[in-house]
Amino acid sequence: MKRQNDGETALQAKLLFTEDCSRFKSHHRHTFSDVCVPCCGFRGSFCCFELIPSTPSPEQAALRARLLTAFAESDSVIISTRDGRWAIGYATVTAVLTGDNLPSFQSQAELPSLSDAVSSDPRVWLFVSSSSFTLPYHHSPLHQFFRIDKYKSIDTSLIAVNNLATFAAHIQASASTAPSQDTFFSQRGVDLNQNNTQMTYPALKRLREILIEGKPPRMACHYRSMEALLNDCPNTHSSLLRAVRALVSRCNADQTAAILHCFNSEDVAIVQGLPGTGKTTIITIIVLISVLKNQRVLLSSHTHTAIDNVLIKLLPYRWVVVIPSLADLPTLRIGDYSRLHPSVRQFHLSQRWSGSFDEYVSIMNDSLIVGATVYTSVAQFPRGVVFDRCIIDEAGQITEPSTLQVMLLSHKTLLVGDSMQLPPLVQSNNLIDDGLSESLLSRLEKAFPECAARLCIQYRMNKGIMALTNHLIYNHCLSSASTQLDSAVLTLSLPPSIPNWVATTLLPQHYVVFVNTDSCWGEKNHEIPSAVSSSHQNPFEAKIVENLVTQMVAGGMECADIGVISPYSAQVACLSTCLRKYCKL
Repeated sequence: MKRQNDGETALQAKLLFTEDCSRFKSHHRHTFSDVCVPCCGFRGSFCCFELIPSTPSPEQAALRARLLTAFAESDSVIISTRDGRWAIGYATVTAVLTGDNLPSFQSQAELPSLSDAVSSDPRVWLFVSSSSFTLPYHHSPLHQFFRIDKYKSIDTSLIAVNNLATFAAHIQASASTAPSQDTFFSQRGVDLNQNNTQMTYPALKRLREILIEGKPPRMACHYRSMEALLNDCPNTHSSLLRAVRALVSRCNADQTAAILHCFNSEDVAIVQGLPGTGKTTIITIIVLISVLKNQRVLLSSHTHTAIDNVLIKLLPYRWVVVIPSLADLPTLRIGDYSRLHPSVRQFHLSQRWSGSFDEYVSIMNDSLIVGATVYTSVAQFPRGVVFDRCIIDEAGQITEPSTLQVMLLSHKTLLVGDSMQLPPLVQSNNLIDDGLSESLLSRLEKAFPECAARLCIQYRMNKGIMALTNHLIYNHCLSSASTQLDSAVLTLSLPPSIPNWVATTLLPQHYVVFVNTDSCWGEKNHEIPSAVSSSHQNPFEAKIVENLVTQMVAGGMECADIGVISPYSAQVACLSTCLRKYCKL
């Protein structure tokens, strides 16, 4: 079973208030105590849940900040009981209320029960509107506890099946039978009887030859050097060209070869980027060179974070005039606004679109850079919009059917990732046996190794950590960018009185240390199921981490230079409680 993320689930949501709503006005309000909260206009129920009580447990207190970032206005949620009755209601969040934002919701009534909520008040309330909410209790449901899950309306299996159907059912019409702009369709305003199967995708035939018939991707020799590639860019964008030349001058041989590999590709290219080798950097350069060539780029991945990381690297170049009438890089971001990095929300469609379809088409056509996950509906791309190149980051972690949609929207595809790291997450053993857990990047890399460029010079690890990684995973392909990086060690001033195990663990010459706690297993050292989630925690191991962090901070390390990770969200909450007095988390 897939574990729920604490930040996406509230398992102790107490129902404080509910009333029927039969108003169809799109903008109206309900009053709960002294709080006046907007409603979505559903005919159904309006409810208030308390997610964090006035006297929270340490785990609840650590969870508070994550819940505030997980739930936002307009989010869809699923309401369930805690005794196993799943999805008794689907609802829409109308407000998330804390002591910080309470004044903006207070009405003139000034009733007393919530008026004491100030910034120091730990409580968190979630207000929802639901058109289908059936309370299962014979007695009053008030003050009963419910489970609330953030609902992501993405059925990845359905998207994969739809991609396969599209890949198999559509045809690629010849230039004489189809206009050049009629390259693909969206369901928006298109009747199902209007020859939808005749609409074509720009690279459909070639992709079928590679993916089904096993023909190798085609490579040409358009550019033999970076100088030749940059000289082929128009001189109309001289300031951006100078910036790109400066970036290219800092590239190593592997990175330069990977960029040329991309622009010499006729259809599908692969870049295998080992850890710390600058995958995001070369994607940034490829995007900028594409803009210089007035080529449209679709940036995609299976996570918003991967897309946003590239867009953040592009931010310093946004004020370079690229196209007359545009003052910055013509960028459009599609997806759930609440899940985007704050720095790139300015590019989101909602910040530019007033609702007109013609305006929507204009925005899409004017955007040379479009960021969207592989799960984005094709209906969001107006008919006639074609990309010159699709770049799929972290392609080694995406199932092959999931990548098809964005590849079909583009003339050429660049797959960037590392097939030696995490494969696609597939929970069905039957599907794993059938090969779904192998990504397209991995399959093509094995079949056509000559069509893959590899980044092997890393800028992240010292020689000890790199040696372990090389030995266990990469067959000694990784190399270090500099001797200075090779010899990088912690700079600590540890007192002689610390325990031997701490001194051994933190010894700078010990690059990688495994701390085995099995000998301490017993009453103190054991896993505890979380009280507010389906995750697990181990307070004993959290105390070990706290001890090590304490000694590192006392030894002169900056908190910002210490990273603590865990695969369990409940353990992260436990660690946050232990380490809050030392570091700002």
